[in-house]
Amino acid sequence: MEKRAYVPRAEGRVLLVNATIDLLREFPFDEVTVRRIAERANLNTKAILNIFGSQQDLFIEVTRELGARFADILTPLPESEIQVGLPVQGDFVLRTKLVSWLIGQGVTPETFVLDPSLNVTATLQARQMQAGLSENAARFFAELMRYLAEGFVMFSGTHETQEGDLELAARFLERVRADLPRLTEGLWSEAEATKAD
Repeated sequence: MEKRAYVPRAEGRVLLVNATIDLLREFPFDEVTVRRIAERANLNTKAILNIFGSQQDLFIEVTRELGARFADILTPLPESEIQVGLPVQGDFVLRTKLVSWLIGQGVTPETFVLDPSLNVTATLQARQMQAGLSENAARFFAELMRYLAEGFVMFSGTHETQEGDLELAARFLERVRADLPRLTEGLWSEAEATKAD
């Protein structure tokens, strides 16, 4: 197939991001080369440099796109499905692993802070507040959920687990979530008092 000589920038961006995501699912990250991406997108390699500036910047854009995708998937799900499903949701898993790999390649962690409107933590926090948690308790629980999910993605292969452990963990977290108002009662006022001392 003949490579396209010209595509509008916006179309090229979409083609390259989608081709990169497909390849990152198929190959180890270090084998997803500029040439391979360009071939999959049916563009020449110069398109990556013209649109993104570098392969690394394309990968960073991919993390943003994956963040947007899993936020879209997350929003309508019931809480119980989020707790079990997030650590195994394809876009979340790929983004988590890619971010980790890119940090290992020298990209600063701050690069990967999601737009708050796409943030899993913000979505989870809003749900917890709707369920009656204080803003601080909801934020804390949401951050904890995200840390646990990211940790599961990165390290689940290094721990011995049994079938059903993920579902059991989700039920455990739901009990913790239900008891959060009692567990966090006065916690933030105590923390503020400690800061003042």
